[in-house]
Amino acid sequence: MAFFKILPRRRALKLLSALVWLVACGWGTSAVVVAHPLGNFTVNNFARVRVEAGGVRVRYVVDMAEIPTFQESQAMDENKDGSVSNEEAAVYLERLAPRLLEGIVLTSDGARIPLSIAAKTISMPKGTGGLQTLRIECDFVGIIAEDAGAVATHRLRFEDTNYRERIGWREIVVEPAPGISFFDSSAFGSAVTDELKTYPEDMLAAPLDERTAELSWTRGAVPSGAVALRTRNGQSAGQTRDRFAELI
Repeated sequence: MAFFKILPRRRALKLLSALVWLVACGWGTSAVVVAHPLGNFTVNNFARVRVEAGGVRVRYVVDMAEIPTFQESQAMDENKDGSVSNEEAAVYLERLAPRLLEGIVLTSDGARIPLSIAAKTISMPKGTGGLQTLRIECDFVGIIAEDAGAVATHRLRFEDTNYRERIGWREIVVEPAPGISFFDSSAFGSAVTDELKTYPEDMLAAPLDERTAELSWTRGAVPSGAVALRTRNGQSAGQTRDRFAELI
């Protein structure tokens, strides 16, 4: 069974050339021409970092627009029959997910936290002119070592090094589990795009470019004098439900 059909190479190349020409002519912002809100060339990343008792979870999403998706689809179609089967998509995902994991650098008090893949999915929503877009969703998990019974402050640093050379949206959100407090954070406790599903029109000309985040965390209350985690509108970030537990 085909996961999706690939346009014939000649037709796809003509369509891609037309898209490039239209963008070069300044028509690339037209909704008729550009299906992806950020543009047909973009690769967009989202990360949610959640700290809980003894561990950390990273929800990581990649949203590729039409042109990079077309390039990736050529690699997916291993038997070159013009379509990507469920098996070929699964093989591609098995190769890609570890590479994405390698591009995530997460440290606690300066020591890198080993992460593993807890879940991963691939889908290809429709884009412009019969071309597809590509969406990858991964859940990474790791263990944070703590002294038994000790209440201490820790410094967490997150860096996303994937697709550095590509233009696109880069969004990082941090989320403490109940009983954990975040403070003195360079990242916010609220998202903008609902995991790259909805891009705000008033930010398309200047997309987020969040590639690193640092914060301190502890069990219990925020220490005196520290700045508690805030949402993007400046409000105090409240606790939220565990989305990872629902997904894994």
